[in-house]
Amino acid sequence: MPLVQHEDKGNLQQIEERINGIFNKVFHDNDEILLVTDIHCEKNDIFLQKRPTKVYQKYIKDKQLRRKLQHMVLPSVFSEDEDCGDYEEMVTHRFALSCKKHDIRFKPLLTAISYEDFPHPSKILKGFCRPGIDIYFVNVTKKMIYQC
Repeated sequence: MPLVQHEDKGNLQQIEERINGIFNKVFHDNDEILLVTDIHCEKNDIFLQKRPTKVYQKYIKDKQLRRKLQHMVLPSVFSEDEDCGDYEEMVTHRFALSCKKHDIRFKPLLTAISYEDFPHPSKILKGFCRPGIDIYFVNVTKKMIYQC
């Protein structure tokens, strides 16, 4: 069976329709949302110091709301058993923002998230050449988590 190319316009359209359809079923206008971004990197990695995540600058509409962004540096969420290098030298930068559906440019954000695993120009952390970004939409109202 031949491999299907993700760049095929039909496939990209199908990806977008599915992720947006699921998002719209899970999140309604008045639901409280917690947008969480985990970036996994080495302790001494200065990428985030030089260029903080663009997720919130690009995909959150209100500048005042973006100022409420919380940032924490956590020990690595990976265990010793996982194949992630020296896990003791790893940390997770967690960014979290409480918002509503209308605060998020969710369609372009979901599209960019879907392209993270492929060599595509719509990557969220351009220049961050190693894998290690997870984005979660937590529906606080319905107690549901959506990760695409």
